[in-house]
Amino acid sequence: MTKKDVLNNLIGMVGKTYDTKGEIEIAIIEAFEDFEQNEETEVFTSANDENIIAYINTEDATEFMIDFDEDLKITQIEIYN
Repeated sequence: MTKKDVLNNLIGMVGKTYDTKGEIEIAIIEAFEDFEQNEETEVFTSANDENIIAYINTEDATEFMIDFDEDLKITQIEIYN
């Protein structure tokens, strides 16, 4: 699986509404499937009131930023290498 595959999985979440940020984080982790970087697969997330950043727990990991609105609806996905 490539980072493009993860990005496509995350883009598929745009427009969906969740009940809690925890549910969003679970969906994000599931979107990573078997993606790995530097032989690592553990997904970390960091959330605030506007977005969640997700990445593999390794040095120089690709970061995915998932934006959501006040209704916990996914509005945008960005990728940072």
